[in-house]
Amino acid sequence: MARGDSWHGLEAQSSELPGCQNRELQFLQSYVTCGGMRGGWVYIMTNRPNGILYLGVTSDLARRAWEHRMGLVEGFTKRYGLKRLVYAERHEDIRSAIRREKALKRWPRAWKVRLILAGNPAWTDLYEDPKSPACGCS
Repeated sequence: MARGDSWHGLEAQSSELPGCQNRELQFLQSYVTCGGMRGGWVYIMTNRPNGILYLGVTSDLARRAWEHRMGLVEGFTKRYGLKRLVYAERHEDIRSAIRREKALKRWPRAWKVRLILAGNPAWTDLYEDPKSPACGCS
């Protein structure tokens, strides 16, 4: 995990997000300090512990998680109310993140659940608690 990276212009970027409150800004800042704005992320969203899983990849985890939470992403996550970020895996290169996402999508559900449980046994919402071990920020 890259640490200590910074992204300049956070204030301008976060002010462009409609309805961005202090909690959202704190979430964005926590991922910026973890290097969340470079490379790529593989992430898993769910609706509840041991619930429906969605696995995705993004270059901007903070923005993507916020979009899922606000219901701005049409499709599977919006249809099933998947707003809880339970797993995030940082990659230095977006191409390696895409390869990892494709590999994880072929995994059986039980393996994905074990992956979540290994780093986030309480299925903590990383949007609410970005210091969770699954974030890689601690």
